[in-house]
Amino acid sequence: MYSTCLFCTKDLGTNEVIETLPIGRRLAFDASQGRLWVVCRHCAKWNLVPFESRLESIDACERLFRDTPTRYSTDNIGLARVKEGLELVRIGPAQRPEFAGWRYGDQFRRRRRRNLLIGVGGAALVGGAVLAPGLSGGMGALAAVFAYQWGDVAFAALRASRGRMAVVDPRNGVRQTLWRTAMTSARVAWRDSTPVLRVMPLLSRKLEWHGDDVPRIGQRVMAGVNLLDGGRKALAAATTILGDHHGDLSSWMMLRSKEPGFVDPRTGSSPVFAANRADYWQGYGEPMLIIGKLPEVERLAVEMYFAESAERNYLEGELTLLEREWRQAEQLAKIADGLALE
Repeated sequence: MYSTCLFCTKDLGTNEVIETLPIGRRLAFDASQGRLWVVCRHCAKWNLVPFESRLESIDACERLFRDTPTRYSTDNIGLARVKEGLELVRIGPAQRPEFAGWRYGDQFRRRRRRNLLIGVGGAALVGGAVLAPGLSGGMGALAAVFAYQWGDVAFAALRASRGRMAVVDPRNGVRQTLWRTAMTSARVAWRDSTPVLRVMPLLSRKLEWHGDDVPRIGQRVMAGVNLLDGGRKALAAATTILGDHHGDLSSWMMLRSKEPGFVDPRTGSSPVFAANRADYWQGYGEPMLIIGKLPEVERLAVEMYFAESAERNYLEGELTLLEREWRQAEQLAKIADGLALE
């Protein structure tokens, strides 16, 4: 394999990750077509790798891509930043359930395990402090009841403290702290089919985010709500929901907001009754879904959806450029491979 770009003649760089192809800092591969390119970081041109260096390298790239938390994938192309600065561009459709499962599974399980350990440890510490004097006074049973109650209170307090987050008021730029109670009442409304995220902080006016801020803030809000969620079965069910909707839950969330059973605890009204009055909850005049009150599986699916939407906004330009370059490189690769096989 050549070490300089065929277009600009500059150095393609090296990597120590793919043993069969140590050339290049960005590799692009299409397993279905058997294509492999080294992408020049200077001119962004795609250099086709010769046949004899492809097959083992493509397999290694595919394995590495699947084991790496990918930043973003579209219908045709995905980008992964792996260890030692190597980047992989994968051509082909992403399998949504599989993609979301290996990407978020370990992350959510680690978060759940860490918060459970912190909560249980704090509750045990408080409970032990209450229990010790009771035992010394000969009232072990009564002390045990108090220890359980105080431990439960301590667990709830630790869970609330772990779930707080700082945000900036979009109206005036003032920083505010959102506690978990506010996050669990967070809701998504639709104004002219455009999502709006609303949160009601304690003793403050409601906060609203629009446009690209909805998934960015929504991801953080759902992470605070889902502190203790993320078991294996729940994650599998959540990724199935995401896969069934091809990674876009916007229509599903809008339909969910109009289903019977969602009641606003502060007004006692539901979308069904409000629809008969030609308005929705609290006079907003639009469908609204309390995302923090959804079942665990659906909350996890919404968090995944927000995370991928936020990354789509961040990386959309780069992926669009990569897809355009790939289509041009694929045309040349077909010609080159056709000549090599003759």
